[in-house]
Amino acid sequence: MGQTVISAPQVLTGGYYPYDPVKNPLGQKTWTQYYKGSYPTNVTNGNNGSTVASRIIYGNGIYAFVSNQGALYYSTDAKNWNVQYVGNQVFYCIEYGNSIWILAGNAGVLYSGTPGGTWTARTSQFGGGAVISDVRWLSGLSLFVAAGQPTSSGACAISTSSDGITWTNRLNDTNSQAYYGAINYDSSTNTVAVACGTSSNNLYYSTNGTSWSVVNAFSGAAYQVQFMKGALNRWTAGNNNYYSSTSANIGSNWSSQNPTVYIAMNDNNRSITQNIGGNPRAFWEMQYDSVNNYYYQICPPVFNGGGSYGFVPTLLTYDASTIQTTRYYSSTSYFQGYPIIKAEPLIMSSLVASTGTPLTIQEYAYLNGVHIYILFSAGADNNLQIFTTA
Repeated sequence: MGQTVISAPQVLTGGYYPYDPVKNPLGQKTWTQYYKGSYPTNVTNGNNGSTVASRIIYGNGIYAFVSNQGALYYSTDAKNWNVQYVGNQVFYCIEYGNSIWILAGNAGVLYSGTPGGTWTARTSQFGGGAVISDVRWLSGLSLFVAAGQPTSSGACAISTSSDGITWTNRLNDTNSQAYYGAINYDSSTNTVAVACGTSSNNLYYSTNGTSWSVVNAFSGAAYQVQFMKGALNRWTAGNNNYYSSTSANIGSNWSSQNPTVYIAMNDNNRSITQNIGGNPRAFWEMQYDSVNNYYYQICPPVFNGGGSYGFVPTLLTYDASTIQTTRYYSSTSYFQGYPIIKAEPLIMSSLVASTGTPLTIQEYAYLNGVHIYILFSAGADNNLQIFTTA
């Protein structure tokens, strides 16, 4: 069944993030490595570089994610994992909705099918030279939305489908670039947003999926966008900085926020102040726990070389019911955010013997009451591991 380790949470006391046992009832988590194996490296249709995992999703009783090496990983209990190779394709995203599963990625490929079953290629409206970065199901609109970069360089494209088979192009903006193309959805207002990797027209949004508006929320590219529930109740986005809308309306004014600072543990168990938003790839989507009104977020590790981590990967727990008191740093710059009530260093595997390179976290999710994270190695053994709290 793999190794089982109980995490040792770091209790944060004083400072910005006081520890409260009443608001922190989850205690220690027991993580088990339920899968360990090699991933394929023979995909030739597109970039065959370092392996990248899609976000992990849960649909129709199945946990699943896909890699850019053409492999689909799925499980019904988050313990026993199956691997299916879906053609010679580079996949970046996966989604489930309306009893339909969707895989999409490089070269405009888009498939519909069933994990473990048959997959059928569909016409995505993106073209052969495109990159589909993200696909989301909008439950309130009964619609799939796909976003990415079409064949023309420096363009943002959005297409939609109700059945995952027939897709309609909704937007093609040659002044922006959705290579990142992250999609997020606020079901309370049926608002969907797409982050574009460009210095202008960086956020597109719609309340019906067919007509789209643009907001220049800030200067620079948008790598991620998310609607934050709870007390904050507004949209956030990030690149090298962190931004938020001034209300729940994504079309409202946006303001710059100082990136959240958390306390992490380094190899010598010393408290280290580290910036979450300093690296755009560290701005990971936060996972909402509706039972406890918490948000969870993974902060990836920092590797120093020579077989040691500068910062181990850390799972943060935020209290979504309380906004931290606004702290004014100047007349125009201020910070709003959730208080972090716990930080837990996560399990990491030993170094890859052939290269001396450690496994690194590629993706994390909190789904159906289960925490899941994926490790990939950059070494010659092409190792993949899945840890869960199931």
